[in-house]
Amino acid sequence: MDENNRVTFSSWGTDGAKQDCCRWKGVACDNRTGHVLKLDFGEEFQLKVNQFQPLRGKISSQLIELQHLEYLDLSWNDLNRSQIPEFIGSLSNLRYLDFS
Repeated sequence: MDENNRVTFSSWGTDGAKQDCCRWKGVACDNRTGHVLKLDFGEEFQLKVNQFQPLRGKISSQLIELQHLEYLDLSWNDLNRSQIPEFIGSLSNLRYLDFS
């Protein structure tokens, strides 16, 4: 998502940890199934990880693959003033959404 690669993948650990997105900062998964339940890249994430350097770019349509996603926080990021993608409505388990 970040056109400047500022998601700082290095902050997500060793090469082994990078292969397991459930271990990344800002990502939470179901312990039993491994499904991604939460993406929290909002203000708190920025303060802790990115020193308040917002992610920049567009929301990838690959997000639709996270059909178990319940929580999505992309607040305080620079999403190029893009509109909320229509496919977000297909995430039937989504209960929390913040693009502010």
